[in-house]
Amino acid sequence: MRYLFLFILFVGFQKTFAQKLDGEILDQLSREPVGLVQISTEKLQITSDENGIFSIEIDGVKNIIFSKTGYEELVLGVNDIIIENSKFIVELSSNTIDSDLESGIISLSDFDLSDDANSSDFASGQLSAYNDVFQSIAAYQFGIARFRQRGYDSRNNLVLMNGLELNKLYDGRPQWSNWGGLNDVLRNREYTKGLEVGNSNFGSINGSTNFILRTSEYQKGLRVSYSSTNTSYTNRILATYSGSIKGDWHYTVSASRRWAEEGHFQGTFYDANSFFLSLEKIMNDFHSLNFVAIYAKNRRGKSSPNTQEVYDLTSENYNSYWGWQGGKKRNSRVKNLNEPIFILSHNWDLNERANLKTSLLYQFGSMGNSRLNYSGGPNPDPSYYRKLPSYYLRNYSERADLSDYALLKFTSQSNYNQLDWNFMYQSNMLSNENKRSVYMLYEDRVDDDLLQLNSVMNYDLNDNFDFSLGVNAKKLISNNFAYSLDMLGGDYYVDTDSYRSGDQAQNDLNNPDRVIGENDKFKYNFIVRSLNLSAFSNITYTNNKYSLFISPKYSYRSLQRDGQFRNGVYPENSFGKGEKKEFYSLSGKAGIEYRITGRHIININGAYVDRPPTIRNSFSNSRENHNFVNNLDTEKIYSLEGSYSMNVKPIKLNLTGYYTKFQNMTEISFFFAQGLSGLEESSDFVSEIMSGTQRDHYGLEFGAESNITSTIKLSSGVAFGEYVYTENPNLYLT
Repeated sequence: MRYLFLFILFVGFQKTFAQKLDGEILDQLSREPVGLVQISTEKLQITSDENGIFSIEIDGVKNIIFSKTGYEELVLGVNDIIIENSKFIVELSSNTIDSDLESGIISLSDFDLSDDANSSDFASGQLSAYNDVFQSIAAYQFGIARFRQRGYDSRNNLVLMNGLELNKLYDGRPQWSNWGGLNDVLRNREYTKGLEVGNSNFGSINGSTNFILRTSEYQKGLRVSYSSTNTSYTNRILATYSGSIKGDWHYTVSASRRWAEEGHFQGTFYDANSFFLSLEKIMNDFHSLNFVAIYAKNRRGKSSPNTQEVYDLTSENYNSYWGWQGGKKRNSRVKNLNEPIFILSHNWDLNERANLKTSLLYQFGSMGNSRLNYSGGPNPDPSYYRKLPSYYLRNYSERADLSDYALLKFTSQSNYNQLDWNFMYQSNMLSNENKRSVYMLYEDRVDDDLLQLNSVMNYDLNDNFDFSLGVNAKKLISNNFAYSLDMLGGDYYVDTDSYRSGDQAQNDLNNPDRVIGENDKFKYNFIVRSLNLSAFSNITYTNNKYSLFISPKYSYRSLQRDGQFRNGVYPENSFGKGEKKEFYSLSGKAGIEYRITGRHIININGAYVDRPPTIRNSFSNSRENHNFVNNLDTEKIYSLEGSYSMNVKPIKLNLTGYYTKFQNMTEISFFFAQGLSGLEESSDFVSEIMSGTQRDHYGLEFGAESNITSTIKLSSGVAFGEYVYTENPNLYLT
């Protein structure tokens, strides 16, 4: 089984002449009693004892509601209760997951945990898969390569820890590697799907996952595990210990290491170490204080995207980013992540009906992606288009010998189709007397400093009304720059742009023709400052037949660029503080759940989301100037979904229809282009900006599963979706 369901068994139910229901509540996996379960009807509310024993009057009652923290609320119609052999079994899905089983968390490889868009989409899908029939099929059977649920990316899935939002302000996506490998301590979570609103957050349009990091709720004891795979990393060892000491102190320590000499793609390596520490002091029956530290250092070699021609000439696991050096494979594209997280949380039970949860987060560190830089020398990429046979067939069709020669070199010379590190070292050492580097290795660095505060109050007004109110504040200082790593045998590098001339070639006019060595900032250097404030509320009305909710949200975001270099192309618009943009937005959600019976449920939810743009989609070319995208404004999202769920043994199914309209979106792509003015020699790095983009997403999702035996399950899933651009966007290059 790929994900964890906790079930509750109601054993020994007996209907007496007094219309009383007696039973015992058990956990199906552990067979241990589940105590202190709240049981309510239209007439009264009781709580089972610590051993799970209960007795409740059901005379004149239509529905019975079972609820407990960590479990999905279950509503049973009295007429649906069928007692066979003095036993009545009810399945209750849990809000917690356990890494004992193959859940979405434990099955994530490094590829899934990377910051690439598709990988984040995949991880988000798997984390929400355990609790929905269709989503589980989509995450595990359909797979990332062929299917993206509802056509959404991971920006539309919200990930939190103790109510604190972890989606990056840069692009709106979660950075999974920041907590990768810590499966044992990420087992507890609150989950919402689709347009639902959670107790701790407004959510998004495709659900949310809130990891609960309270060490007092962890299972006590020592746990050690080892696993091996043939994906991105081949070995993983994980150890976790959780305990308590006098004075109501609880602590948890967890550490893991994941590594591989080489993954599926040639020249890719993996080296990740993760550490987790949590201390919790339960001060009294009303207050507890919890501290969490997470440190996950991750370093891995990347694999190259390739054209079909390159695959045909080599193999499906070919990677152009590496080459031999000193008898070892050296990868030029390495991602290095080092962003520790510190969280301090206070839980305050105001009374039996109200609680206040407040958390403070501080995160700092760096994320770097290395690459080769060349100035005055040929492109070192072995799969560069001018080195392929197709280039000569296209441009020198009368010279078949040239394409044949290119084919021969690419396929027969073992070092020709990989990076030639020796050539780059020799070029730097022999090109001139001063050993000025023609080739060098550097990384694109982002050093973030994030402070975040989140506070949520939940208040049960009465047996029918629940109220939640939450506020969130985030302050980000993000330093972006190029950082020199290795001169590759040379002594220095001159910080100029080889594709330009004169003053325009200067990356920093304040320091023209600046000479740099290793471990220096160069090329570009700027800071983005962002302040984000938001507040949401949620009012829910529930009775035995239906539930209603309405949730508004207000948010504010400011963005400002502070250039540290005066760029030669934009001397008056690159240095110092630029324009400050501010965005104000108001969003809302509403929904209804109608329970035909406890086993047949209909949900209808709608949302209007006014979403501020991300940092990535706000600046037209932040590495060179202060310019914002033309007519930049908030994105508008309209979404509606309806679903029918059935859970009648042995069949469980979901049928969902959805429609979402995205308006006023901005999409930016960065690439190197040749022939911009119609000439081969005209080359530059450009930003392609599409603004005013509109898309419609609509479709149907169907999932069904049936337990044939206790070990055999049949499942089926069908998805139909249309995701179309409905307006011609405004497109321009910078």
